[in-house]
Amino acid sequence: MSFTNIFRGARGLSQPPIDDIESYWSPAEKAQAMGMLARSIVGSPDTVRSGIDALVAETGADELMIVSDVYDHATRLRSFELIASAVRIAC
Repeated sequence: MSFTNIFRGARGLSQPPIDDIESYWSPAEKAQAMGMLARSIVGSPDTVRSGIDALVAETGADELMIVSDVYDHATRLRSFELIASAVRIAC
């Protein structure tokens, strides 16, 4: 929804999740959003750790920007805790 809103010129704060994203975006918006999300790393701490390791190995990046666009504040904080834990293990 966030990317779709950006495409529509309606930037703003995260919105509550909806039940059916397919009814929210057009096929073109979906394709554009999927392209932007293609490099996303999503999953368990082990999956995130492996994904970050692979991304750094591929790009040689010495810095990463982490985004966890989760509507619920407590869940978003927990997401960052899990990401931090995965990265600490990876270092």
